[in-house]
Amino acid sequence: MGFLSTDDERLRELERKIVRLERDVNRKFLMMEESFSVLRNVLAKMQRENIELKNDRDFLLERYKDLLKKIPVDTSRLVAEVKEKLVKPAKKSFDDNVILLEKIATEGIITDEERIENLSNRYSAPLDELFHLVMEKKRIKIRDAAKRFKVHEARIEQWGKLLQNYDILEVVYSEAGIELRKKGV
Repeated sequence: MGFLSTDDERLRELERKIVRLERDVNRKFLMMEESFSVLRNVLAKMQRENIELKNDRDFLLERYKDLLKKIPVDTSRLVAEVKEKLVKPAKKSFDDNVILLEKIATEGIITDEERIENLSNRYSAPLDELFHLVMEKKRIKIRDAAKRFKVHEARIEQWGKLLQNYDILEVVYSEAGIELRKKGV
């Protein structure tokens, strides 16, 4: 009898394992079914969105075709109109600005030694003051000096170049702006 009881126990143990396996398999099938259901929903949503995108594309293509029909075939007239209404006024404004800048840049530019002497004599006080300012501060931005002397920045740059020609200080150009510096700083 002892032999049967161990066989019965083994059978019951096997039956319990089979039941557990069946439950696990059923649970995994349910999970797979849920996954497939989610995947079906995602695919259905993607199909709907694809249809909407195709409709949008068709709408935009029709709109594009309508716009193309409205553009004149003779683009030379359009180009001429753009030149007349936009390019020429902009060019004139640009040319006027260039002329103004040329006048500002050439005003008082010194080309010969005699004019340098005249300028030096005429502006000796401001030049001396600028020189002493640079020696004191070691460096100064042109815009700050222009504010201090109440003159245009171009004038300060001109004075700085004059002093630089006499090897008294340096005019330094950088992205931050123009600076006057004491020699060797």
